[in-house]
Formats: sequence, C-alpha cells, structure tokens
Amino acid sequence: MNVKMFLVAASFVLLQPLAVADTIDESLLFGSWCLVEKSQTQNGPRTTHASNYGFSQSGEIQYQSAFFKQSDQFEVIDGSIRTDKMGSYDIVNINSRNMILVSDSFLYFDRGECRR
Repeated sequence: MNVKMFLVAASFVLLQPLAVADTIDESLLFGSWCLVEKSQTQNGPRTTHASNYGFSQSGEIQYQSAFFKQSDQFEVIDGSIRTDKMGSYDIVNINSRNMILVSDSFLYFDRGECRR
C-alpha cells in the first residue's frame, strides 16, 4: 500500500462514528460509580483516577473528587447522559458492574464508591 492510500484509509477509520450503546436500561445508571481510569482513546494507555459519581432516579448527578464537589441535573437521551453544567457523555457500555462513557476522553467506571 502506498503512502497516499494509507493516509486515505487512516482518515476514513478516524472519521468513523463511535459506537455507543443502542438501547440503555437507564435503571443500571442509578446509584454510585467510581471513575477508576481515563484514556484519550478507547484502546490507549489509561491513567488511574478515583472520583465518585452518583446518579439518582430524580435526575440528579453528584460528582466528588479529593478536591472538588459538584452537582447537576441529568437526563439520558439517545444513549447519552446530558447535564446542564457538566457536559454530555455518550454511553459506550453499561452493565450492573461497569460503565464506559466518552466525552473528550474515555471514562472507565466500576459500580460503587471509590475506596480511599
């Protein structure tokens, strides 16, 4: 493959839309989640994190890190978590134990609060 063909193929792959979860069981979102890792790309190197997120059935999201606390309202629309102040997050995958979200980076969560 010559360089020009490679660049065209690479740009096509990079422009593919991200696959997000088709249907979301919103009840899986409710409760506490620990953000354990972040990555700039889905298969790239991950950095360790320990931030708590809580999603209530009334539509409130609570965020807490070691140095910062914030709350906001959220709703799930078309496979995305949308908030007023904290941005939008596409749900890549969610089950009873793990969740992957993406906004400007990939966010990897485990069910429950972070252990300090």
